[in-house]
Amino acid sequence: MSFDIKIMNHMKIKFLKTLTLAIILSIGLSAKAYVFESEGIYYDLISEEGTTVEVTHTYGSPYFGDITIPAYVYDAYKKRKFKVVSIGDNAFSLCEVTSIIISEGITSICNSAFKGCESLTSVTIPDDVTSIGLYAFSGCKRLSSIMLPDELMYIGSGAFQYCYQLASVTIPNKVTSIGSAAFEYCNKLTSITIPDGVESISSYTFRGCTGLTSVIMPAGITNIDDYAFQDCSGLTYIKIPEGVISIGSYAFSGCSRLTYIIIPSGLTSISSYAFSDCAGLTSITIPDGVKSIGSFAFTGCTGLESVKILDGVTSIGYCAFTRCLKITSVTIGVNVKKIEYGAFDECTSILEIRIFNPVPPKCNSSLSGVNKSNCILYVPQGTKEAYSKDPVWGEFFNFNIVEFETGGVNDIRSQEVKVTAIDNVIRITGSDDNEIISVYGANCQQIYKGKDKTIEVPTSGLYLVKIAGKVYKMMVNFF
Repeated sequence: MSFDIKIMNHMKIKFLKTLTLAIILSIGLSAKAYVFESEGIYYDLISEEGTTVEVTHTYGSPYFGDITIPAYVYDAYKKRKFKVVSIGDNAFSLCEVTSIIISEGITSICNSAFKGCESLTSVTIPDDVTSIGLYAFSGCKRLSSIMLPDELMYIGSGAFQYCYQLASVTIPNKVTSIGSAAFEYCNKLTSITIPDGVESISSYTFRGCTGLTSVIMPAGITNIDDYAFQDCSGLTYIKIPEGVISIGSYAFSGCSRLTYIIIPSGLTSISSYAFSDCAGLTSITIPDGVKSIGSFAFTGCTGLESVKILDGVTSIGYCAFTRCLKITSVTIGVNVKKIEYGAFDECTSILEIRIFNPVPPKCNSSLSGVNKSNCILYVPQGTKEAYSKDPVWGEFFNFNIVEFETGGVNDIRSQEVKVTAIDNVIRITGSDDNEIISVYGANCQQIYKGKDKTIEVPTSGLYLVKIAGKVYKMMVNFF
């Protein structure tokens, strides 16, 4: 009896898959049906007078097993030979194919071509392919690697979304566009290099890639969109190119192991939740180019100890640093005019706030979590009275408001230079942006000289880092 039930259940599953495929094909797809069949594969004429065809879906039994798509196909009815140039929309969607070999001459893989092919483990793509469409391989859960062709220029939205086993992919240099969610939830992907022609990281592109530990972005990147790297919990550091002008909402949210990040000087805004719940961050410097810090931008960064907001920022958003439980030091630049409600809520460990604006910034319960009886408020020379009379800043006990002489936040940055190493990267924080940095390896041989604050070194060992006339010793160990 149980054997009969298993057979019935199997038949139901097969029926549901076929029914689902039929529904997909009947909604929003091309109205054309297949023109002819050859060796179990169906083809549509791209034009009646043409000599080219594309692989299409079948309304009968779904494709299954190992499939080889030929470069040319012969139609016995028309007695003509056709060139195969593309794999059409939904051609193999939800089919139980296990391997695909695409012959030379085929130039495009269209939308959802292999979507939901859960048994697919191997794909061979020829060099002629220049575009991979929307959701082309989405949900191919067993696909572990894929070699993208050198001529590829376009990767559509969701192209490899939910390919949970995909551990290795190299994006070719000619690619100029990577669609949103292209590699979303590729959990086993460990490293990615974005080619030079790409100008923006689209929304959701690498969201949920928990195994991702290395991302290299080209200098031409200008935008990192919403959710681009959300929940990439394996990332420990990332260098954002100097050309980036905006970081979207939730772009790095939930990157819990991210310990170090350089925010470029050209950045103009940090959107809401951009770095929320990055528990590994210990310090952050907001550069001069940034005008505003969005709501909840750094909320839940529970390891954050030091915050420096340089002179370009004019406003700090709602709950921007709330629940940053370990912050002890906050520096606020001269142009900050408004600090929104709850900006430092639950920041109970703050011991020092150094503010450079002679006019007390407007606050609305933004400091409600700060222990004002234990925190020293440093204010510019001659402004103690103004801060004492302010309804919010005045909550600090009078003896905890101390005046100091200042020329701006930028003048104190070089006093706190730190040199650290993670894996094969030496990182410098606290140095002036224009400071020349020199790195020396074995036998005092110079291996780097420049202004970059993240320097990759070739081998493990002792390195000397020279900054502003001071020399720092740094032992680097990696495998």
